[in-house]
Amino acid sequence: MNGPKIQHLIEQNLRRAVARIAEVPRPDPLPGSPLAAMSVLQKAIRRGNKDLALRAAAALLRDAPDRLFRRLGCIAAEEIGLGDLDAVGIATAALAGVRKRADLGGAWPVACAVVAALADAPKCRAADDLSMICELHPVNARQRIEFRHRSSRELAEIVCGATTIDKRAVALWCALGGGPRHVGLRRRRSETQTVFDRLREAGWPTTLVEVARASFSRTGEPLGLLLALLARQLMEPSRGEAEEFPAEVAIDGTPEAHARRLRSRIVDANIPSEGRHLLSIPMDRAKALGWLPTLAPRRDASDVGESLSVLPKDKVGCIALFHRCFPRGKAKHVA
Repeated sequence: MNGPKIQHLIEQNLRRAVARIAEVPRPDPLPGSPLAAMSVLQKAIRRGNKDLALRAAAALLRDAPDRLFRRLGCIAAEEIGLGDLDAVGIATAALAGVRKRADLGGAWPVACAVVAALADAPKCRAADDLSMICELHPVNARQRIEFRHRSSRELAEIVCGATTIDKRAVALWCALGGGPRHVGLRRRRSETQTVFDRLREAGWPTTLVEVARASFSRTGEPLGLLLALLARQLMEPSRGEAEEFPAEVAIDGTPEAHARRLRSRIVDANIPSEGRHLLSIPMDRAKALGWLPTLAPRRDASDVGESLSVLPKDKVGCIALFHRCFPRGKAKHVA
């Protein structure tokens, strides 16, 4: 089955998802900035809070419509992944463009269908964890440097080889340009078709490859192909137990105020000048909650751990969290 036929089938899945909505809810946008709405959208989908996710989606559609569906496509790969590949396909199909969405009933009904599919789907962050390993794990630092000088064909051969999955993932990550933040690798973007062609030749599922290609071409993120790599590696992925989340916390009635207050407490903290603290991040989540306040010993940081209610379970995820919270922190040697 070729690419256009697969795209047509995925679009039909999206069309059916839109048709299943008995009554399209009236938009009720959240107050706040588009950045706050993007953050709330992802956290609400992660928790399965459909109503809050729809309010955040309505805010994005009103203030930054070009960001909404790209964000949903990224959320699908990051938060859903192997949990529900059909939901990932639906979110990818919604990236097709304004005319396609108009044919399906308009941007808001399509957004409602995608948000509902993602919020209800089982969650799996394995692809995002693998992306963090490719980008930040110190064990792969030498491979990241070495693979920058390899051709796309050579990297594709490594991806299709029999080596370890982390080495294959780093090769795939480099072949696709290392994500939008890595400007130095963008020269490979014109060679990415070589990678997709080689994966098809190697017998990778055509549907997975086509969905990953569409996701990459429209978002610039390599998560779609990392997801395909995991699906190829784990033919029958296991699913962990559902995780209980504490209730959302809002300050002054809006998530934006909550996010602003939380960020101000973290960014103003007494950040250690040495990056050695990153290498001693506790692996255990309960210990990690106790580790965060040590960064702000002169502040009342007791509610910081509560607000960051979903800490990464692994050290690589914690390092990524540190980079997001402390963008000026001295931790370059970790990558």
